[in-house]
Amino acid sequence: MESILKGDIDKCKIELPEHFKVKLSYKKHVRAFKASFYPGMKQISSTSLVFETDNYFEVLRMLLFVI
Repeated sequence: MESILKGDIDKCKIELPEHFKVKLSYKKHVRAFKASFYPGMKQISSTSLVFETDNYFEVLRMLLFVI
């Protein structure tokens, strides 16, 4: 355990993209309509939504609310 903790933590970091675009598709249009009210969400069809942001934590927060 000690040898692991003494290792270089920079080797564990990942590069995240500068921009995120998440497309969600639902089977039922009612669920898509309900999720479309999340701030920043755009409804592109009766069952599909798109969410764009530069912040990874915004993506995680959005997923908690809409799925």
